[in-house]
Amino acid sequence: MREYRITTMCLLLILAAISTAAAASPKDGWNFKMKDFVICAWFGPDGNDAEVRVYKECGFNSVMVGRYMTAGGEYCQPDEVQRQLDLARKYKLKAFLDTYTRNHLPWGGISVPYTGPGHHNATPPELEWIHKRFGKHPALIGYMIGDDQGAITDQTGKNTDFLHKNAPHLIPWICGWVPADDLARHGNPIIDPQMYPTLNNSNPADIQARNYTSGLQNLRQQCRKYDLISWPMFNIVGVKADSMIRYQVYSSLAYGAQGIWYFCYRDNTGEFPGDAGRAFNSVLEGQKGAVTYKAVKEELRPTYYDAQECNRRVKTWGPKLLGCTAAGIYHTGWKQDGEDVFIPGYGKTVIKMSDNLLLGILTKPNAKPLAMVVDKRVSKERDAFAPREIEITFTGNVSRIAILEGKQTLQVKGNIVKLTLPAGGGQLLELGMTD
Repeated sequence: MREYRITTMCLLLILAAISTAAAASPKDGWNFKMKDFVICAWFGPDGNDAEVRVYKECGFNSVMVGRYMTAGGEYCQPDEVQRQLDLARKYKLKAFLDTYTRNHLPWGGISVPYTGPGHHNATPPELEWIHKRFGKHPALIGYMIGDDQGAITDQTGKNTDFLHKNAPHLIPWICGWVPADDLARHGNPIIDPQMYPTLNNSNPADIQARNYTSGLQNLRQQCRKYDLISWPMFNIVGVKADSMIRYQVYSSLAYGAQGIWYFCYRDNTGEFPGDAGRAFNSVLEGQKGAVTYKAVKEELRPTYYDAQECNRRVKTWGPKLLGCTAAGIYHTGWKQDGEDVFIPGYGKTVIKMSDNLLLGILTKPNAKPLAMVVDKRVSKERDAFAPREIEITFTGNVSRIAILEGKQTLQVKGNIVKLTLPAGGGQLLELGMTD
């Protein structure tokens, strides 16, 4: 019974902290129309039917429309934006409208205080024009109002306020490295940091994984402190290994992600010799890819199918993951420092688990706790490791473990579960607790 009291007290304290944070939260006043776990990429398909279809088949549920759906990166083409929104709707995809445009091509022809070369995200008058033109489109779920930002600028602050007052169902998306307290202070509830340790290809795979996990731990702490929604963005450009793609997806879930973003930028810099192009094919920036469905499919790299496997599973888990916070993280093998990061042991929720695993305990009010377990074996090469059987022993008051897999759920009695995981792979569990 002592074990049960320790675990229950821990969960009660966590739920109390969540309740307290909600009293003054940057989420207040927002009610986003996007109710699903976001699975998106920067950037996704070209604006042709075949690419959007293949993107949908990969398990993504949202796309970026605007300059990044056009191979040449053209700006401010309202009729083209309309066509892209309609194409997203055709495939039941949600859409984020990228508001960037060239300084000399302002939205709606509105005079803006920008001179010289370069581009800018929509100013408040431009965003109002965009919203009047596209705001009621069924596919639209939000606007990208800032990119590569290290702070909330006066402009992005005003655009956040405009949406909060006039369109609280649309997401005020800012991508970059904006501090959590800055987002919270301006009432912007989503933090979407770019975390790309895999771009440093000189580091061994295990160092890349550790650096990514450290970023997730920092993101987790900031989200818990300021009650923000976690959308980590991870890089797969130049990543060939199935294990590293899986690891970035599933470890994000273990650390409480409420959406995931793949960085799939088209590389034409030569940074990855022999592997230039988009993450899923060899098309370079500024080039158009294939147009027919058959040709698009023939261009796809194995990484597409790695992402497809992950996305389809994450999509089915999404309803359970939404609203969860990562209450505790467990590690075997290399361990990361941080608040509520544990080694399994007596008196803890996880008593014992196989080597080289991480496990996140995910909780939310009025729901059974979840456990996201991830295999930490990674490599830079494909198929470097065989699947292996792992074992986890939870605290004694776990009486039943549900292995969640799509519409099928396998129930295991007791507090011990055995799983077979591929390298970098993950599995979501639901824990049944005794009274």
